[in-house]
Amino acid sequence: AAAAAAPSPSPLHASSSSAILHADVEMEEAHADEAATHESEHLALEVSVLILLLGASLAVGAVIHSYHITWLPESGATILIGLAFGLIVNAIEPSEKSIERKLYFDPHFFNLFLLPPIIFESGYALDQFLFFRNLGAISTFAVLGTLISTGFTWAVVYNLGLVGAFAPMTGRASGCFACLISAVDPVATLATFSALKVDPHLANLIFGESVLNDAVSLILFRSVSHYGPLDEFSPHKDPFLIMLSFCISAIASPLYGVGVGMLGAALLKTLGLGRHGHMPSVEMAIFWGISYFSFVGAEVPHLSGIVASLFCGIAMRRYAAPNLSPTARDHVDRLLKVLATVADTLVFLLVGLAVVAYIDEFDFALTFCTVVVILVGRALNVFPLALLVNAQRATEKITHSEQVVMWWSGFRGAIAPSLA
Repeated sequence: AAAAAAPSPSPLHASSSSAILHADVEMEEAHADEAATHESEHLALEVSVLILLLGASLAVGAVIHSYHITWLPESGATILIGLAFGLIVNAIEPSEKSIERKLYFDPHFFNLFLLPPIIFESGYALDQFLFFRNLGAISTFAVLGTLISTGFTWAVVYNLGLVGAFAPMTGRASGCFACLISAVDPVATLATFSALKVDPHLANLIFGESVLNDAVSLILFRSVSHYGPLDEFSPHKDPFLIMLSFCISAIASPLYGVGVGMLGAALLKTLGLGRHGHMPSVEMAIFWGISYFSFVGAEVPHLSGIVASLFCGIAMRRYAAPNLSPTARDHVDRLLKVLATVADTLVFLLVGLAVVAYIDEFDFALTFCTVVVILVGRALNVFPLALLVNAQRATEKITHSEQVVMWWSGFRGAIAPSLA
């Protein structure tokens, strides 16, 4: 029995095994630390490059604005800067596209950090008198017009794919594509309007439409993409579910945004910081925190953060801003404008980088057909709906030349790449 017993390991052998295991653990930790340091250095490089490109874009935009250059909008110049940087990187290292791909849209970064300041500032800076005066016309173009453009684009893109004009898309995929490409964002047009002193009624009509139809496009996109995989689409059941989801989000999101704005106004009034004006920085921090919460808080129950933030901005401008001290109110205006400008510039900069990063996936036929389709779709909603709006107006009718400007001002904006 004693002979059959297994020999116990010697203390020397156990000590050697423990030392080897300890050395392996230390080596793994060293490799992990080295990898973390390497990743941190790469992140620092990417952020540094992005800041330099942002500074260059803002400087070029200032020159364009100062010299009243109308043939090249600031957003177009920013895209060209991103495109030029991407081409330079590819010329230096043709096989390396990691910088452009890493700098391109991270959906979480875009939705949580770039979109909120853009959308809230749009609602906060809105000329509320002209907006509510033209609310009927703005809603007509933003809601009915977007539905017309989306439906037309959906049908044409889907059928062009079937006949072989480009790679075919499924019914739901073409619907999602139509929704995201129907969001107009005439930033360049409005910048040109500002330089040329265009009629404020026309500028407000276009701006109001662009603000609301961003929200409509996002709600439509989520409604279309929410039910099942992209390759499954039931023509009998899904349209009803899509419209039900659209209506729920379209009603609940503005109510949530206005509610947050009213609560923010009540909080500022209760605290009474604006009456004394001793702590404008605290007032600004509270104001900004409420504005940011209106966006991220709406995303939790799957409402539209864009719609909620937009209406929160409108409500806080009307009810919360009067509860700020004059100093804080002035600084809030400037802070929101700065944040929105930086975020908007980053969006167009990243779009320029994406052109180079994904050039190998470029589909010329799809791109050409899409440009034609969205122009036709824009015409199909602007001109007929303008006739409808004019029929309801006794004065201040939308002239034919203004309708042409509205049609041509329908550039695609930041919502499209963020949803993509």
